Amino acid sequence: MNRGTKRRNRRRYRIRYDRIAIAAAVIAVFVLLFVAFFGTSHQKQEDYSDIGDILPVSQTSETVSSTTTTSTTSTTETSTTTSTTQTTTTPTTTTSTTTPTTTTTTTTTTTTTTTTTTTTTTTTTTTTTTTTTTTTTTTTTTTTTTDPNFMREIHPHDDIYKGDLILVNSENEYRFPENDTETVAVYSHTNHDYDVKDMVTSLDDTVIRKLNLMMSAFLRETDRKDSNIMVIDGFRTYEQQEKIYQSGDSIFRPGFSDYHTSRTFDLAIFENMEGDSYYFKASGEYRWFLQNAPKYGFIIRFPKGKDDITGEEYRYRTYRYVGVPHAEYIYKNSLCMEEYIQLLKSHTKDNPLLFEDDDYKYKIYYVPCAKRGATAVLVPKKGEYTVSGNNSDGFIVTVKDKL
Repeated sequence: MNRGTKRRNRRRYRIRYDRIAIAAAVIAVFVLLFVAFFGTSHQKQEDYSDIGDILPVSQTSETVSSTTTTSTTSTTETSTTTSTTQTTTTPTTTTSTTTPTTTTTTTTTTTTTTTTTTTTTTTTTTTTTTTTTTTTTTTTTTTTTTDPNFMREIHPHDDIYKGDLILVNSENEYRFPENDTETVAVYSHTNHDYDVKDMVTSLDDTVIRKLNLMMSAFLRETDRKDSNIMVIDGFRTYEQQEKIYQSGDSIFRPGFSDYHTSRTFDLAIFENMEGDSYYFKASGEYRWFLQNAPKYGFIIRFPKGKDDITGEEYRYRTYRYVGVPHAEYIYKNSLCMEEYIQLLKSHTKDNPLLFEDDDYKYKIYYVPCAKRGATAVLVPKKGEYTVSGNNSDGFIVTVKDKL
C-alpha cells in the first residue's frame, strides 16, 4: 500500500469518527431535553397537588342570643387571604461542545437545573362581636281597667293635700297649700240669720254659703225669728294655733289643727241681751241640727264615743264641712271622720261605696296617689263629680247622678 492510499484511508476513517461523535452528541442532547421536559412536568404536578392541601375553607359563624330584656348578637367575620403558589421553572439550555481531534472525542454535558418557588398561603381570621342592649321602660299606671265611660284626669302630687275631705289631726299635718280654700271674713258674708263674734273670724267661702243655707232652714222649719247662734271660732293661722297650744287650750300642735283648713268652726248660743251664753249643744229646738246639718255637708268633728280615734274629747259645738253625701253617710253610720276616710280606702272605681238620698245617687271611690309625680285619676266622661285629696296617700272621687 503506497503512501497515497494510506492517506486516503486515514481521511476516510476520520470522517467516520466525526459522524459518530456528532450522532452521539445529538443523541445526548435529545436525552437531556427529554429528561428535562418530563422531569419538570412531573415536578409541577406534585407542587400543585400540595397547594390543594394548604388552602383553607372560609367560614362565617353567626351567634344570636336573646333574653327578655337584653338581646346580644355576635357576628364572626372570617377574612381569608389566599396566596397563589407560583412555580417558576428556569431551564438551563444544555450546551454540548464537541471538540474532535485525531484520536480523542470530548463531550461536555451541562446538567439541567429546575428551580421551584412556592408561596405559602396565610389565612387570617378576624372575629368581631357586636353586643346590642335593649332597655325596656315599664310604665306603671294607677289602674289596669279600661272603661269607655271614664277618662283620665291628671292631678299633681300636692293635690292630695287639698279638698273638702282632707283629714287633719295629730298624725296628719295641714300644709297650707295654695288655692285650697277661699278664706274670707264671716261677718261680711253672713245672711244675718246668725251672728259672728267679731269682724275677723274667717271661713272658706263655700262653707259660709252652706252655713247660711242651713241657718235659714233652721229658722224656717222651727218658726223662729232669731237663732241666737253665734260663730265664735273659725280659721286659725299657724301662729294663732301655736299660742293656743302653748297656753294649754288645745292638744293639737300648730300645723295639726283642723281649724287650719277653714272648714271647721265653733258655735255658741246667746239667749238674751244680758249676754247669757253657753257652748252650742243639740238639745231642745237645737236638736234639729243633729239630723239636718249633714244635709248641708256638716258633721260633728269630735262625736261622743270616738275620743280614742279623734284624739279629742267629744264636743257638739265643733262642726266640720265635708260636703254631701259624705256628711250624711257619716251620720247615718255613726262614724267619725277618721273612720270614714279609712273606710273609703277599701272602695275602688270597680267597687265604689254606694249611697242615695232623696234626690241623687252617689258612687264614692278611692284612688291611691302615685309614689312620684302626678296621678291619673279615672273620672266619668259625663255627669257631675268631685275629686278631693285625703291629706295623706290618695284621692277620693264622688260621682253624682240623678235617681
